[in-house]
Amino acid sequence: MYLKYKELVDFRFIYTAEAHPGARVQVERDGESAFAVLKQTSSLAERNENAELCANSLQLTIPTLVDHEDNAVTIAYRAFPVGLVVVDREGDIVYKCVAAPDEFRPEEVEGCLMRYIVVEHH
Repeated sequence: MYLKYKELVDFRFIYTAEAHPGARVQVERDGESAFAVLKQTSSLAERNENAELCANSLQLTIPTLVDHEDNAVTIAYRAFPVGLVVVDREGDIVYKCVAAPDEFRPEEVEGCLMRYIVVEHH
């Protein structure tokens, strides 16, 4: 969906407090495949490290931002542990789903994006 609409919609992946501390993610170190363990963070620097590990492991191409330790973004959008939120240009939430990743409904999000794109371009 990101690749399909990235020229029309600003997408952002927001890394928040670690939802799965202790989880292992596959990383590449010195050209070799290895595993890193995600820990709950106590500083923004550690959270940035986790975000980078996750983004690299998942091979994300979506721009990634990191929520600060105060979790202001997470709290504002009530999107923990995993949330998918569509916000319009005025800052209003027009779609929200907080669920396990396998429970997201991409067709709902795409429908919302299509309505947004049609309104913006007419």
